[in-house]
Amino acid sequence: MKKILSILLMGILVVGLTGCGKENLANEDNTKQPNTNKESNTLVGKISASNYGDKINYSANGIDDWKIFYNDGENVFIITSSLIPNSKVPDGTGINRNAKYLGRYNVIWDWDNTEFKKYAGVSSIDKNLAKKYELNWIEKYPNDTDHKNMKVVASLFDQNNWASFVDNNYADSAIGSPTIEMFINSWNAKHSDSKVYFGMGDENGYSIGKEENPTDNAVYSVKGLKEDKLYNIVPENFGDDGMGMILASPNQLGTDRVGGATDTSIGLNDPFGDYKGLRPIVCLKANVNATYKNGVWELETIKETTEDTSSNENATSFKLGNNTVKYGTYKGDAAATGSTLILNSDNTAILDGKTYKFTIEKYNFAQDSSSDNYEDAIVLKNDDGSTYTALYFSNDSLRDDPMVYVYSGN
Repeated sequence: MKKILSILLMGILVVGLTGCGKENLANEDNTKQPNTNKESNTLVGKISASNYGDKINYSANGIDDWKIFYNDGENVFIITSSLIPNSKVPDGTGINRNAKYLGRYNVIWDWDNTEFKKYAGVSSIDKNLAKKYELNWIEKYPNDTDHKNMKVVASLFDQNNWASFVDNNYADSAIGSPTIEMFINSWNAKHSDSKVYFGMGDENGYSIGKEENPTDNAVYSVKGLKEDKLYNIVPENFGDDGMGMILASPNQLGTDRVGGATDTSIGLNDPFGDYKGLRPIVCLKANVNATYKNGVWELETIKETTEDTSSNENATSFKLGNNTVKYGTYKGDAAATGSTLILNSDNTAILDGKTYKFTIEKYNFAQDSSSDNYEDAIVLKNDDGSTYTALYFSNDSLRDDPMVYVYSGN
């Protein structure tokens, strides 16, 4: 019997997506800079490396201090200006917030935590998200292992954990902290006189160095790092709080090492013992625009349309029977599993971190060939075209089905 998901439509304002996916950008010196034009009608067309570190008026999960971090030519990525309080770190990550001497911002993972053990590794990370946030190492090493560092990375990519940092009016996804590739690509674009290089390393993780095709695990005494507060968030009065940031990528030093950055180095962190913190990074929608006023990029509301997504991927909603369904993120309520569903205007849907194609068609929820109980449904398709599950929205009542997941608009 196929799993049935019931969805409660709350009538929230959600803006359509044009997708953040891109081609594989894995190389040791990806310093490509997008062509920019300050008169562009999208933020992507306006932002260059000189704008990295500019403030932007984005707010989510009680955090309203954000900076522009990176523009890959398709989307602009923004980041919290400093570490988030560890009280805002989701429970599903497997992080131990009760460890001694953590302070307010540092985190460490507990490998005996049930939430941590649920991650398989590479297979727990959606490949489209990996491309979007530049975790291209998994294309060279695609198999699951017992490496604990990849379980850490999977928890930082799990959309169930980070959906609260997504304002659907402007963004389509978020992860717990930048990857090694994105951090270095952003740094190199802004600091071309002090470049750092990454490599695909080995089955343990990335290599990092000051020369192309690096073999080291980290770089130290990076020129300009201490002074640039976009990348260095370590306070001048060094203490237990804010000793550096974690990077959402494995490091080749060992199966329990991930990336990290301090006030002078880029490359290495022990997520089970080193006290560093997290800075969620958010992918803004490709059609988002903003105006620079008084030192801040002011995001502009996107004009909503209701065009058919089959003919226009810039649509913000689509028809499902008599209902209008808006693209964006939907989260399970307390009566369900807490799963996260993301509907994109390119006819893809992300459910529990896995990407499907979706179609609109009549579906027999009764699963009974003798029944004509067909309803308009969103049908998620596997790669081979087979049906994975069907979803429907209701404005009045929910099914009394023990297998139902209840979703509400974010």
